[in-house]
Amino acid sequence: TDTLAKLVHALTTDLAVPPWLTAIGPRTLVVVDEAGMAGTADLARVVEHVTAAGGSVRLIGDDQQLAAVGAGGVLRDLAATHGAVTLSQVVRFTDPDTGNPNHAEGAASLALRDGDPAALAYYVDHGRVHVGDLATVTEDAYTAWAADRAADRDAIMLAPTRELVAALNARARADRLARQTEPIGREVTLADSMSASAGDAVITRRNERTLPLGATDWVKNGDRWTGTAVHDRGALDVVHQRTGRHVTLPAGYVTEHVTLGYATTVHGAQGVTADTCYAVATGAETRQLLYVALTRGRHANHVFLLTAGDGDPHSVITRDALLPPTAVELLTRVLARDGSQTSAASQSRALADPAARLSSSADRYSHALSSAAEDRLGSDALAAIDSAAEAAAPGLTAQDAYPVLRAHLALCAVTGQDPVDLLKQGLASPRGLHDARDAAAVLDWRIDPTRRHSTGTGPLPWLPAVPETLRTAPVWGAYLTARAA
Repeated sequence: TDTLAKLVHALTTDLAVPPWLTAIGPRTLVVVDEAGMAGTADLARVVEHVTAAGGSVRLIGDDQQLAAVGAGGVLRDLAATHGAVTLSQVVRFTDPDTGNPNHAEGAASLALRDGDPAALAYYVDHGRVHVGDLATVTEDAYTAWAADRAADRDAIMLAPTRELVAALNARARADRLARQTEPIGREVTLADSMSASAGDAVITRRNERTLPLGATDWVKNGDRWTGTAVHDRGALDVVHQRTGRHVTLPAGYVTEHVTLGYATTVHGAQGVTADTCYAVATGAETRQLLYVALTRGRHANHVFLLTAGDGDPHSVITRDALLPPTAVELLTRVLARDGSQTSAASQSRALADPAARLSSSADRYSHALSSAAEDRLGSDALAAIDSAAEAAAPGLTAQDAYPVLRAHLALCAVTGQDPVDLLKQGLASPRGLHDARDAAAVLDWRIDPTRRHSTGTGPLPWLPAVPETLRTAPVWGAYLTARAA
């Protein structure tokens, strides 16, 4: 046990396996928690060291939470390739009145994790979504948080930027000191440049196993504490907000790895559990950010969504300024914005996917064939097609699909057909064009309802073949044949 503790300490602090650590044996089991947050190179180092000694490794994590800063995505690859044991019941959420499990919010959180917009119904129906401009949503989030704190509930605020986090933390501390009747006492400067004294909420930002909390626990990144005393050299006595255990944080650790804990970013809140959570969101978040933000609170999770403009004159001309989206529409966009990491191996497989490569090749082939046909006809013949089209149906050349129609007519022309006659045949249809959204698109279809552009089956059933006149052309023949292949 002592050797394993040393290994885990080494691997999770500086991620370097010390050369003297040789006691790992075939009966050793190493469990890596929150493996989804570990970088691929770090996990590889752990696995290589343990398995080389005959030990085994178990990875635990959620691949839909926020990932490591470095290369990642390996946890999802392992689950997809080799399978994984998964938890299907969420036990974090409880009803604040009865203490019973809140299965409805648990199910909503799983749907949120999967990017299912149906999840939003739960949060809207239960009054968990609040909207306004930045000043309004920030004020509302702070007011709700302050009400919970006054009622002795464990609440936390989340914000999208460090600047807003700093402003919320400063306001929360100022309000706490304003209510305090006794002297403030000694203060210490924290890693976020904020000051803290006895009574302030703080968060530790680095695992430190040299600061034990009993026989099996230690000071960890993301732990939330309440300060009880500041020593003259800057050390800080704190009590854990969940377990009630006491520890003294050394001065060096305080100034480098401790921040105020009333508010934090979503990244900083991963791993945090509170009674209630109030998250300010801009609508530009990823699904993973929203998922983490709305799963920190046991009893309730609220999102305060920025839906009004910021007054920037440049934003007035955007689509959202002209047609403002609803809160549900904004959150639906967030759920569709997948920010999870993709490993290099998965990215390589995606790029080599035949379907993806086929699409690009088919587009290049079609464009090359149209360009060759128009080049073969020449500018005078193309101008004659344009004039005939405009004379037959005024405004036709201004339609969105007209370039497609013209390329189609050019391809027909190099096979010996008369493009003007084809246009007339399309216009002669008894249905007319009066109700067409795009007359050029309708004519393109009428000229060839098979959608193969009249030249037979090409390299794929829905593509035209290379006309003989182009296949034997000295400039285009070899290129088009290669594109068809």
